Amino acid sequence: MSSAGQRARRLAAELVIVVFGVLIALWADGLAAERSDRRSLNVHLDAVGAELRQVSSGLDEHVEMLETQLELLDWLAAHGAGDVSGDADELQRAVGQGLLNPVTFEPTLGALATLENSGLMPMIRNVELRTSLSGLRDGLRFLATTETVNITGPAQRLFDPWVLDELPFVWRQMARYGGLTGGPDEPLRNADWSPLRSDRGQAIVAMQYDLVASILRDWRQFAIHLDTATGLIEHELGGG
Repeated sequence: MSSAGQRARRLAAELVIVVFGVLIALWADGLAAERSDRRSLNVHLDAVGAELRQVSSGLDEHVEMLETQLELLDWLAAHGAGDVSGDADELQRAVGQGLLNPVTFEPTLGALATLENSGLMPMIRNVELRTSLSGLRDGLRFLATTETVNITGPAQRLFDPWVLDELPFVWRQMARYGGLTGGPDEPLRNADWSPLRSDRGQAIVAMQYDLVASILRDWRQFAIHLDTATGLIEHELGGG
């Protein structure tokens, strides 16, 4: 065998070793990068899970407030302005919190936005989790906007002006609770609640009830979505 052939084979063997070494190095680098990305993803998912639990807790409180508002409006519809003997304070509370105290819920999902912008979402193994998270921020934004429009809009344009015109003493009493001094101390028991008994008064109550009930249904459905996403995150982090 010629020395040239031996050198060629030796060079070929060395080349194979070098290529093999490079491939192993690239594979090791890729594996290390994947592990690093996975650790980063887990950190993001843990933050998102904590955020969703916090939002869920706030939503539970908000749902309770809406349920209380519905109960007060239902009470107004049932009692109207009949004999208010012993019910004047309850009427004040029902009108004040049922018609004049719009509540909204507008949390943000900053940790989820950070995850979405990190480019790590494709690494989530669970397709259901990816799908659930991808629609969460848009769903929350839509519901919060819908609630603001459907609650604060009618309150400013319809409910507040009606109470101001028909039940002005309610505003005076609420202002006193807030610290306003002066003005007649008008007993609620002697106030004229009859506008609540009118067709318009009952229509006002019914309209507010319908708006709040619709929003409450939407938030209850969203709460299920939140719980599902939180459970899927816990499953993903648990390696299931």
